[in-house]
Formats: sequence, C-alpha cells, structure tokens
Amino acid sequence: MSLWDKRNIPLTIFILLLLAALTTWLAPAEQTLGDVVKLVYLHLAVMGTGIIMFFIAGLLGLLFLISGGETISICKWSCVFETTAIFTWIFNLFLSMLVTYLAWGALLWAEPRARATLAVLLISAGFYLLSHLIEKPRVVALFNLAVATTVGFLIFTSGRIFHPASPIRESGEALLIASVVVIFLLFMGVALQLTRLIEAKGFWVKAGFRKGGAS
Repeated sequence: MSLWDKRNIPLTIFILLLLAALTTWLAPAEQTLGDVVKLVYLHLAVMGTGIIMFFIAGLLGLLFLISGGETISICKWSCVFETTAIFTWIFNLFLSMLVTYLAWGALLWAEPRARATLAVLLISAGFYLLSHLIEKPRVVALFNLAVATTVGFLIFTSGRIFHPASPIRESGEALLIASVVVIFLLFMGVALQLTRLIEAKGFWVKAGFRKGGAS
C-alpha cells in the first residue's frame, strides 16, 4: 500500500496528525507555563504552516500573472493552496485563543498579535468569497497575491504586549527547539496532503474556473 496514492491521503493525514499529537505530548514542559507550553509549540507549528501556505498561494498567483495567464494550472494550484491556508489559519486562530486563555486566563484581544491573527482570517476569507463570485482567474491570482502580502505585513509588523519575541529561540533548549521543528514538519506534511486532497476533489473549480479559461 502506497501512502502517496491519492486514495490513501485521508489515512496519511490521520497518521501525521497522530504523530504531531504524540510529539506535542512528549515535548518538554516549561517551569512557568507547565504543560500548557506544549500547546504553544503546536500553535507556532500550525501558524508557521499557515503562513507558508499563504505565501505559496501568493507566489503561484504572481507566477500566473507574470506568465500572462497562459498556464491555468498555476492559478488552479494557487487557489488550492489558498484553500489549505485558510483551513490551517482557522485552526491556528482557535488554537491561539485556547493557548492565550490557558496561559493568561483571558483572550486578550488587545494583544496586537491576536488582532493580526483574526484580521488575516477575515481578509483571506473575504477575498476567497470574492473569488467564488468573480470567477476570473487573473483576478483570483491577484487576490491570492494580495492576501500573501497582507499576511506578511500583519504578522511580521504587528507589535506585542504579552506575546514574547521568540519564546522558542530564547529558551535555548535543544530538545524544545527540536520538538517544535518536528511538529512543524509534520503539520507541513498534513497541509501538503490536504492540498492534494482539495485538488483531487476539485474544490478549486469553485474559485474561478467554471468558465474554463483565463479571463
């Protein structure tokens, strides 16, 4: 049985998620936050995965625009990655809210990072819905590029109040850093397999391709 076979994508996703959960559970705790910090590791991995998915969607959108709209498959994959990015970011938002509540006892919407995370979801979802309505591949590609640019701006320029600058790097613990890297790689695997599943199911058709051509 080949796990790469499209028929086995759900099984592969389940295995990767199981491994990610196991790695999170076995990851080292922290003196101040205790086991709650393990959810912080998970949050960082999921957030990093979501950002990369948005960037890939934006890059593919840019390549489609540069190509003059001749290679429709590039825009198709841009939409597929955008869909994965939004699913990932929804999970990231709820995970961020859970971590914030467990760590500080409140959701702390005054935290710039929290507002940026919510803004990314609202903006990306808004452009995604517009993509379904407009059905013009060049416009959809431009939307995906705009979302990627917005994600980069919001996430990397937002200030912080309670949020530490880099809780993992500042720890200096090799096992802790290795745990986060492994969880991140596992979630990247989940995201890539989810992208393949979305493409196989043809969900991308709803994002601007029913008319069959670049317009």
